[in-house]
Amino acid sequence: SSKTTEYVYAPVKGRIKWIPVSKGDDVISSIAEYGSLALISTDGLMQVEIETTQELAMASGVKVKWGDGSDSGKVAEKTANGYLITLDDDKAPYNEPAEVYDGDTLLGEGILAIHAPAAVYANGGTISKIHYDVNDKVKTTSKLFTLKNEPFSDSYQQKYAERIDMAGQLETVLRYQ
Repeated sequence: SSKTTEYVYAPVKGRIKWIPVSKGDDVISSIAEYGSLALISTDGLMQVEIETTQELAMASGVKVKWGDGSDSGKVAEKTANGYLITLDDDKAPYNEPAEVYDGDTLLGEGILAIHAPAAVYANGGTISKIHYDVNDKVKTTSKLFTLKNEPFSDSYQQKYAERIDMAGQLETVLRYQ
């Protein structure tokens, strides 16, 4: 049961919006607890769904406020009970309560979510280094995590089994010679 050091790369280009893990965390336990090692916003947008009976025009501008920040957003979609509001992902925090305003009028409240999320996973091991922070932009070549004691991947084990089989075949051929 040999172990190795491996890297986890970003599965897509985007902005990291959530990293619930820390250095020293076990990958399998973390995925079981949090659902993934990180979440990446793939389209540059966050969203908040609000319930309101007020009629809003599609693509109209609104103000989204949270904790100690705010940003402009736009009405993106009508839902069964209200509207889906989108805003840039550069400042908005993930999974925080937000209020949506039309001027000074409160339209509704909701939780900020990633509009088009991509989850980051790994096979196992222990996180020895986290290379990026929340709100950092990443590319598909970006190394997100360094893992220690990661079990060999399935593809590695398959190639190793093929190598053992080929070595056996070579040994048989050499005996015939």
